[in-house]
Amino acid sequence: MKVAMSLIALMLPISAFSGWVDSSGKPIPETPSMRSAGDFGAQLILTSSDQEFRKVWNATTGTPKLQTTNHIKLGQSIAGVIVFSGCAPGPANTCNVTADFSVQNPDGTTTLAGNGPVWLKAAPKRRIIVLGDASITLGFGKDDSPGTYKLIANVTDKVTQQTLMLALPFSVSK
Repeated sequence: MKVAMSLIALMLPISAFSGWVDSSGKPIPETPSMRSAGDFGAQLILTSSDQEFRKVWNATTGTPKLQTTNHIKLGQSIAGVIVFSGCAPGPANTCNVTADFSVQNPDGTTTLAGNGPVWLKAAPKRRIIVLGDASITLGFGKDDSPGTYKLIANVTDKVTQQTLMLALPFSVSK
């Protein structure tokens, strides 16, 4: 079990968001899985269960203890979830954030894996990190290839037309 340590530092309200900062306001370096553009920021997180991750997120006050992973075995699945902050509200105070998912296979080929709305509702009232609605679950059968895969999520704020490309590798073994 791993805990998304960078996410823990980000769970506090952010009053002046410009890139990722920790609870004391110090900048956190961006990574391929955690990027920002102005006020808009997003992070891709891998977990063994999207449902359990959401349950813990929604039931916790304060800093949740979230289970993340970057390794599974053939016959198991892995889920990618997106947290974000700073979406721009449109005319009806509604944010429109979407994600397009793809997977880079061990041989370097890329497979489109779907898309969906991350947030298509009222803008959060406070500048906080929000768990998005879109997620993806990838299952690996006994006939799939073991190796290092990479989940890619292009997260777009449709109001500002800003897109953040997030990528996170994970391994699949026998």
